[in-house]
Amino acid sequence: MGISIAYPTNWSVTENNCEVTFTSPSGDVIHLDQIQASDLSPQEFLDQNQLPNTRCSSGRNPQGIRYRSCFDPIAFSRSAYLVINQPQGSPKYFTLST
Repeated sequence: MGISIAYPTNWSVTENNCEVTFTSPSGDVIHLDQIQASDLSPQEFLDQNQLPNTRCSSGRNPQGIRYRSCFDPIAFSRSAYLVINQPQGSPKYFTLST
């Protein structure tokens, strides 16, 4: 994937091509997927898949990663869409979901 993420040492990690699954000792699961969407601009990627029942916020973190973070109160799930700019080349797109 070309990125690194800090996670608790007692979590297990499974990597499979463009997907990484983090599992906590209690069984909570977080999926990180790299999305192939070279036909989308970063803003189009962040704006896609917005559902009417979700509560979302957008921004940019101190490292310059653009994001949209959403909570679905009906499914009680969380998701985040991330745009990571590379020093050279086009941006990489990722989703995080519970």
